[in-house]
Amino acid sequence: MNIMETKDNYKLELCIPGLTKEDVKLSIDAEGNLVVEMVKENKSEKKENKEEMRYLRHEFSVEHFRQTVMLPEDIHKEQISAKVENGILDIVIPKVTVEEKKQAVQTIEVC
Repeated sequence: MNIMETKDNYKLELCIPGLTKEDVKLSIDAEGNLVVEMVKENKSEKKENKEEMRYLRHEFSVEHFRQTVMLPEDIHKEQISAKVENGILDIVIPKVTVEEKKQAVQTIEVC
């Protein structure tokens, strides 16, 4: 996982060769963390007769990945976006602007 920061957002990149957007699930958990899950069932069919071939090493199987990323407080959780392209999952997490931070400041009237 690569994590980068610009003045406007955070960006996460994950290498997911052979997976599609249907294989990826993104969510925010109860603690406010970003959860990235990838599950792909192995759908390879055994075409060769077991008598003719045996594996010396077999690494293709069900793939599962789950990563939890703590999110900083200066972000828009509702504006997180993601896309899969050429085996790379790109997640963009927009930051709250200075103006938005100022607007979030509340004054409390004393009665």
